[in-house]
Amino acid sequence: MTVHGRVVVGVHDGDSATAALRRAALEARRSRRPLLVVHAWGPPEGEALHRAAPCPPLAAEWRARAGAVFADLLEDSREHLAGLEWEPLLVRADPAYALTRLAGPDDLLVIGGGGRGRLARLLRGRVRRATLAGARCPVLTVARPALTLADRADLYLAHRLAA
Repeated sequence: MTVHGRVVVGVHDGDSATAALRRAALEARRSRRPLLVVHAWGPPEGEALHRAAPCPPLAAEWRARAGAVFADLLEDSREHLAGLEWEPLLVRADPAYALTRLAGPDDLLVIGGGGRGRLARLLRGRVRRATLAGARCPVLTVARPALTLADRADLYLAHRLAA
């Protein structure tokens, strides 16, 4: 059976993005499809405010920071990308818009599940909801990795010491 299309994965910084990229690499390897790794970024204040008062030096700095985050993520995942046909794409656009426009009907779109708390869902869930609503292809949502017992103990101790 021949599978057409690509595996398209949207990444940002954080554990959820790393988990999504690794799962996308696994799916690309399993289905023998090329992988498109997309990092979409925008001005922190949003495009509308930036257009109202553009500042090219700040825009260049934001692009450089987005590129550095993207490069670090790819470097950390190089062993998972080894042997795959893959392409990185850094794009200035709303993440949900970029992903739904880049992924065609024959593609598989992989996104991170984001945080588990109410605040995380409220703040970051917009991209996930908009991507799921606008996608023209199957979407695989990858959960953020669970914390290890040692990580939980460290968080507990840090919380107790801060109190």
